[in-house]
Amino acid sequence: MGQTKAFDNEKNKRRQSWIPGSPLFNSLFSSSPPAIKRTVNSSVHRSNSLNENTPQRPTLTLSQQQLYHQTQSPLPQHQRTSPKKPSALANILYKAKQRHHRRSVTLGSFIPTKEVDDPNVHLPVRLLDKDEYEADKSQLKNDFMNLAFTEEFRSTVNFKKLKHGRILDVGCGSGAWCIDMALKYPHLEVIGIDYEDWFPDETSIPANCQLVHGNILNGLRFDYDLHSFDFIHIRLMSLVLTSRQYELATQYCWKLLKPGATLELLEVDHKMCSVGPITKKMNQEVLTVAGQLGFRINVAGKLDSYAPKDDSLNMEQKYQSLPVGMWGGRLGMLFRDDLLDILRRCQTSVGRYYSRPKDDAAFAADVTTSCREMEQYHTYANFHFLTVNKRPIM
Repeated sequence: MGQTKAFDNEKNKRRQSWIPGSPLFNSLFSSSPPAIKRTVNSSVHRSNSLNENTPQRPTLTLSQQQLYHQTQSPLPQHQRTSPKKPSALANILYKAKQRHHRRSVTLGSFIPTKEVDDPNVHLPVRLLDKDEYEADKSQLKNDFMNLAFTEEFRSTVNFKKLKHGRILDVGCGSGAWCIDMALKYPHLEVIGIDYEDWFPDETSIPANCQLVHGNILNGLRFDYDLHSFDFIHIRLMSLVLTSRQYELATQYCWKLLKPGATLELLEVDHKMCSVGPITKKMNQEVLTVAGQLGFRINVAGKLDSYAPKDDSLNMEQKYQSLPVGMWGGRLGMLFRDDLLDILRRCQTSVGRYYSRPKDDAAFAADVTTSCREMEQYHTYANFHFLTVNKRPIM
């Protein structure tokens, strides 16, 4: 017991010492402009894509050019700019989308071959390298999601009305989302499951929250009663679960839902938009390797395919574009650092696939160039959401 306590203290000390020096922490608490407040029209069923045949390349107005150049210059540590008008960032993002449709080359979508179910199909396939600081990054990613999207945008469920309800988070990471939900809704039973044990000390986990370390697919198959959950949440698992595993996970979750209960899927499209040549190269290498390992790289745009059409009601799909880089302020820098961390953790898999030795110096040079390109091209990426109800028994 003494050794366990000493290990926990050392782990907490290591995490605390890492956070102040991390790029994510620095960008989160830097003096960059605060994130722009966004509003969402919940009456719209699906966002509309931009017209790809726009005849003329858009140009920035003088005020927009001034805003862009201000984001390029580092701000003094003692100075904080006043918030910009919400329309300024939205206009730049809109123009970046228009430029992207004419500038980018469409990448071939990976269509996975049909896998034959075998005893190994439930075993994890590793694309990303393990990271000893993953627990801290999982917490920061949860903070990023809360900053980027309101709960009303993400979910249509009124959790206050779920008396004695049960909710499940598949791939819960450090358990940050589960703990937040358990504290906010003490009348709910919140369960999270993940392959890795990144969970905090038990004393910091609410009594109505349970975090489970184990094989996700086996846990969904064997550990819970059918029709026992009111809400199941799968978030950002497209680079953790292969195409077949993602399909199985949603099938198992569907069986665990009560009649009338809700399934929510949230994924990012890993094909970044409006990118420069180096960013495109790095992005494409990861997509290629992920596809060859069996991951469905376009899962974000196909979330509706995971809900049984004959057993579902009230399916709602939507997406939202988020900026990548300093041009998007604090939110954009958080997103940039998260994406660059994914690229870094994919380097072992990429090097193995292309039969090339690991070259940290070359990768660092590409990252530096990519960061400049993100500002020049106004890079962005799309988050896709799906909420669907299981048909109630009549």
